[in-house]
Amino acid sequence: MELSRLSRALLAASPMSFKGKALSFAALAVGVPAAGLIAIAVAPRVLGGPIFAIPIVVLSALAAGAGLVGLAALLSGVRVLTSAAKSNALLASAETARAGGRDEILCAMDDLKSVGNRLESVRHRLANRHPVTGVATREPLLATIARDVARESCSPALLGVIKFAQLERIIATDRPAAEKMIQVFSQRLMDALGASRPLAQVDRDSFAIWFCDGTGPRVASEALQALADHLAQPVGEGEHRMTPDVRVGAAIFPDDGLDGPTLLSRAISAIGKAGRASNDRLAYFSDDSSADAEARHAMEQALRQAIYRRELALAYQPVIDLTGGRVVGAEALLRWRHPELGPISPAKFLPVLEQTGLIDEVGRWVMDQACHDAREFERLGLPGFRVGVNLSERQFRDPELAAMVAETLDRHELKPHRLEVELNEAALMEDLPRTRHALNALTGLGVGVAIDDFGAGASSLGDLKSLSFSKLKIDRAFVTEVQNRHESQAVCAALIELGRRLDIAVLAEGVETREEVEALRVLGCSLFQGFFFARPLPADKFMKKITDPEWLALLAAPGHRPLVLVEERLAS
Repeated sequence: MELSRLSRALLAASPMSFKGKALSFAALAVGVPAAGLIAIAVAPRVLGGPIFAIPIVVLSALAAGAGLVGLAALLSGVRVLTSAAKSNALLASAETARAGGRDEILCAMDDLKSVGNRLESVRHRLANRHPVTGVATREPLLATIARDVARESCSPALLGVIKFAQLERIIATDRPAAEKMIQVFSQRLMDALGASRPLAQVDRDSFAIWFCDGTGPRVASEALQALADHLAQPVGEGEHRMTPDVRVGAAIFPDDGLDGPTLLSRAISAIGKAGRASNDRLAYFSDDSSADAEARHAMEQALRQAIYRRELALAYQPVIDLTGGRVVGAEALLRWRHPELGPISPAKFLPVLEQTGLIDEVGRWVMDQACHDAREFERLGLPGFRVGVNLSERQFRDPELAAMVAETLDRHELKPHRLEVELNEAALMEDLPRTRHALNALTGLGVGVAIDDFGAGASSLGDLKSLSFSKLKIDRAFVTEVQNRHESQAVCAALIELGRRLDIAVLAEGVETREEVEALRVLGCSLFQGFFFARPLPADKFMKKITDPEWLALLAAPGHRPLVLVEERLAS
C-alpha cells in the first residue's frame, strides 16, 4: 500500500508526459532484475574468490528486490496513468460538449429572438383583426370615433350595431358550422358596405358601423335597415341552410353619448328592443332600453340565486278530453316564487333564462322533475295520461337532446309514451332538416311531440307533412273570444279539420270562459286546457284535483247545461 502511494506521488510530481512516465517504469522494471541476475552469474568468476560471494549475493538479492519493487510500481503507475488519461479524456470531452451545448443554446435563443421579433412586428395586426372573419376589432373603430369627435368633423353621427342573433345557439351545437355562417355573414356585410365605411366586429355575433359623413341619423338608419334586410337572406346550403335573425341597435352622437365606448354600449343595449320582423329590426337607444338592460342583469343575478336556493318549482295544468269527460294529461309549467317579491311571471324570467344560457341547466332540471312526477301520476292508473314538457329553442337544437331524454326516462323508469315534449312552431320551422332529425330521434324513443302556439307562425302544409309530431295546440290568440270573432273561428275550424285529416290531436289552450269552450266544441274540438277547468297546481294538489269524484263528475256530464254548471262551480 505504501509503495502504491509512493508511486502515485512520484507520478504526480514528475513533469514527464504520460508516455515518458510509462517508458521509465518499464525500463526500471526490466533493467534492474536483469542487472542483478548478471551480477550473480558473473561476479564469482571475475572476482575469483568466495570472499566476495556473500556481498554479491546480498547485492543480487537487493537488485532482485528492487526489480520486484519496480515491477509493482510499474503496475501501480500504469493504473494511475490510465485513470489519469481517462480523466483527462473525459474532461476534454465534457468541455467539448459544454462548448457544443452552449452553441446550440445560443442558436436556439437566436431563433426564439427572431420568432419573437417577427411576432412583435405583426402583434398590432393580430390584435386588431378577428381571428375567424378577419374584420377589424373594436379598438380601431373606437380610435376612429375618438378622432372624429375630437375634430368635430360630424355632428350628429350614428353608431349602429348589427347582431346575428342565432349564432350563440349554433355555436353550442356545431362550432364549425357557426364559424362558416359568421364568415359568410361578415363577408356579405363588408361587400355591402364597401371599404370606406368604418366597420368592426365588437363581439362574436355583433358588428358595429360608424356613420359620420354628414348624412345624418335618418339616412344612416335607412342604410342600417337596408343592410339588415340584405343580411337576413338565407345563409348556407342543404342541412345548414338557415335564415339569419338580424337585430340592429343604434345610438346617436352627441345625444346618446360623447365617446365611442358609451355609444357602443348604448347601441348594444338597444338591440334588446329590436324584433324579428323586418319592420322592427332596428331599435334606438333610450333611457328605457338602458333601464331594461339593468333590469335584465338584476333578473339574471336573482335567477342564479333562485337556482342555487331551489326557488323554482313545477305546476301542472290538466288537459281535458271533454268528449270522454276525463283528464288525459297535464302540462308542466315552470314557476318562480321569490322570497321577497313573491311569484314572478314566467313572461319576465323565461326570456332571461334563454338569453343567458341558464335555460340549459334549468331545462334539464325541469325534464328530470317532470319525469319524476309523471311516474307518480302513472300510479293513479289514468289511461293514456301524458305529461307535457316545454322545450326552449336552445334545448331543441342540442344534439344530445334525445340521449338526455332517454337517460331521464330510464332513471325514473317512466314509459316513453307517458312523456310529451312541446315545441314552439317558430322554432320548428327555422331549420327544417335539423328539425326533422331531432323529431325523428324523439319519436323514435316513443315520446310524443306537440307543436305549441300553432297558427301564429308561417308553416306550410308541405312542411308539416314532413315532420313527426302527434298534437297541435291552437294558439291562444285564436281561442280568446272565438265565439265573437269570425276570422278566429275560420282559423280554428281549419286547424281542427287539418288535425282530423292528418290523424293528429288538436288542443285548444288558454280557454277561460264557457262561451269559448262551447264555440270550439261546435267546431269539432274535444281537447281543452285553460283556467276554465283548472289553474296550474303543484304536483300534490294536482293529484288531488284530478282524482276528486265531484270534479270528475262535472267533466263527465255531456251537453250544454253541464258547462254552465262547471263554470258556476269553478267560480264558487
